[in-house]
Amino acid sequence: MTELSREPKDATPSVIARQTAMLNALPFSDTRDFDDAARGFLGTIENAAITNPQGRTVWSLKPYGFLSSEQAPPTAIRLFGEMLTPVIGRWLAEQIASGQAPPLNSPADLVHHALAEEEDHSPSAALLSWRHWLSVKGEPKLQPRRWIVFNFTHQQVQAALTGQAVALGRMALVAESLASGELIEPFGPAGRIESRNAYWLVPSQVGQSRPEVAEFARWVLAQAELTRNAMEAATRVFKS
Repeated sequence: MTELSREPKDATPSVIARQTAMLNALPFSDTRDFDDAARGFLGTIENAAITNPQGRTVWSLKPYGFLSSEQAPPTAIRLFGEMLTPVIGRWLAEQIASGQAPPLNSPADLVHHALAEEEDHSPSAALLSWRHWLSVKGEPKLQPRRWIVFNFTHQQVQAALTGQAVALGRMALVAESLASGELIEPFGPAGRIESRNAYWLVPSQVGQSRPEVAEFARWVLAQAELTRNAMEAATRVFKS
């Protein structure tokens, strides 16, 4: 397990090499999603900070300065990426196999099924939506039999588990259910799409000097390892 020392250290050459390889592998030259996210932005407060009555800074934007950089700092630790895949429950899979429900052999077949969608209108949520997935898969104008809209991601997954709809699962959240067979990918690996989004742990110089923050970071790293293992297990189950 990766240890976080109290003194910040530069990333090792192997970590820098892996980050550079990831940077070169993704289409960062396509900034349309970033442009959409910035649309309507009015402004910010420079060097925003909150102080207590004694004048001590209790919160500041300064530690988040790395977010304005073109690249993550070398000390950033990539936890896992974001992958989307359509999922259905066992009951619906059995209905399809027996001919009692419409087939799901290609994305075009989704026109005969209900799709579970999350009601989230934030710019970043667009990359997690069915409309984005359908566009990537060549069906930008497809209209399903009906939409079932939920407030939270876990409700979409529950809808798939109970056979109510096809859900667009985030692999990190559905990997265990895929590995156990509770959920099934009707299109297999061909249905998966990689997002440019990823989950990172970014230790700050101030945070690394605090034992409780370092302990929390170690816990996050351990949980991320479990998530990666679950995602790999889900892939192995499908291949077998």
